[in-house]
Amino acid sequence: MSPWANLQSSISTQVFTQTLTCVVLMIFSHIVSANDKVIAKIAMLKDTYEVYELDKLNNVCEDLRLFKGRPNHRMMVDLSLICQAFKAANFDIQIALLIVPNYSRSLRDVSNGTMLMPAETIWKEDVQGNPNVFISQDIIRYGEFEKGLYTIVSHPLQKMALEDIDFTQYSAITFRNWRHDLQALLQVTPKVLTSIQYDSIVNMLAAGRADFSLIEFSGGKDFIFNHKGTLVKPVNGIKVRIMDARVFVMSKEVANSRMIFSALQTGLSKLRQANKIRPLYVTHGMINPQVANWKVANPKD
Repeated sequence: MSPWANLQSSISTQVFTQTLTCVVLMIFSHIVSANDKVIAKIAMLKDTYEVYELDKLNNVCEDLRLFKGRPNHRMMVDLSLICQAFKAANFDIQIALLIVPNYSRSLRDVSNGTMLMPAETIWKEDVQGNPNVFISQDIIRYGEFEKGLYTIVSHPLQKMALEDIDFTQYSAITFRNWRHDLQALLQVTPKVLTSIQYDSIVNMLAAGRADFSLIEFSGGKDFIFNHKGTLVKPVNGIKVRIMDARVFVMSKEVANSRMIFSALQTGLSKLRQANKIRPLYVTHGMINPQVANWKVANPKD
């Protein structure tokens, strides 16, 4: 072989070796990055954050404990499911909970990339068509989510036979931005008031300015819900059905969100296959077999 040929061979070998080294380093770098713990900013509503004293958790997914023997807020059950999904996908993530004032703000912060995702499931119709978010598989399926017509425990409706009640003669109240609840209530009564604060809903029920509101069924005895000392209870035998599904959403505007979302979906699929999603919501009363035979107040949506 000529000296020129030897030189060419040597150069080719060096180039190949350098190229192979670069490829190996790139692969190694990707593996290290994938195995590093991801820190995720997740939006949590202020009231839930304070009630569950979440500021005391060093590691949300490792330290999170749902209440035993007393009702749990659905957002906490949703957050627990998020943690379970990442664990099932063997994805190491550290959650940083950041307080937001309401549902609408959490959606806005996720859409613009300020937050990775809300700590709760979202109505699917509220995010369909949003190009800035990934949407998970259905968590609570279409029509599976039901609410009670809650009054204060001393309200006359609690003592009346269901067949004697004309709900159109009573007034309801709901949160102004809860579009699904507003639509459902308008099928029950034309007299619907709205509020910009959740506390005001229960306060107005207590003050007699409204008769009932839609509230998720509590896991407590007789479905009674205690909101800061005010006890509310559903009218026995009647419920409304929300005709939409609830999903998790994740911002596309956050670094590595596609990888994180893929892990979430993988974990959710494993949990669904193992039949661990619906029973979680049944256990905590969000899907309640005890009201399966109750009359649906809004049969047509």
